[in-house]
Amino acid sequence: MRRTGLGSGALLVLSLLAGCNELSPENKASGDVAVVKSANDQPLPILFPDIRKANLYGPGCAFVPDGGGLGAIAMTQGTRAAIKLADELIILASDPNSAKLPQGTWSHYKGEKHSLTLTRLDTAKGDAEWRGKLVISDAGDRAMFEAEGLVQCKAG
Repeated sequence: MRRTGLGSGALLVLSLLAGCNELSPENKASGDVAVVKSANDQPLPILFPDIRKANLYGPGCAFVPDGGGLGAIAMTQGTRAAIKLADELIILASDPNSAKLPQGTWSHYKGEKHSLTLTRLDTAKGDAEWRGKLVISDAGDRAMFEAEGLVQCKAG
């Protein structure tokens, strides 16, 4: 008997995952697509291949949401910031009219379809590490994600 690389457990997981984006009969009837949309709007961790591809080296800050593990979901630098939505790295331009944050970063960055606002929640820890709030908005300035977490800034 020839075995494939996927066992029955893996096939079960794959079939469950395949159904995650389907709407229930109740949601189909009501036209509610927020269930699917919200999963696609959740920021993903920015990984080393993303950093390398977009050359996100140098001074800046990284935001990690509370309970979100170790992966930063937003990185800010002087003239740009990065977020990752639906497995796509999105680069945003700085808004130099917004509040100035450590390492030459800004509190607001804007792109064609998204923007982010990073607000400092405390000043007690200095500039290297502090509590912050991240809000990611859509093109209509409607908040689609917000979280509090740890912001770590480095000089280079």
